[in-house]
Amino acid sequence: MAESRRQKRHGMDADVASVSGAYRSRYRPEWVAWDRNGTLIDTAGTGVASVGGNGFGCVLLRRSVLQQTVLQHAKRRRRTD
Repeated sequence: MAESRRQKRHGMDADVASVSGAYRSRYRPEWVAWDRNGTLIDTAGTGVASVGGNGFGCVLLRRSVLQQTVLQHAKRRRRTD
């Protein structure tokens, strides 16, 4: 299926699982997004950026990806938003 101009404008290319609006953590000075190594992002960028993952606070998630995913919290981590 061909992608619309709107999808491309918002970063939702065919190989993108999710798009998120950046937002800061309630508990730390970092953003609720991390790089591919799991390190929290602490500096804001501009425009569209590729990240390893992001919180669910402001997210557009591709349904086909969510249907194939088991959501779990298996490891104790710092407090998250």
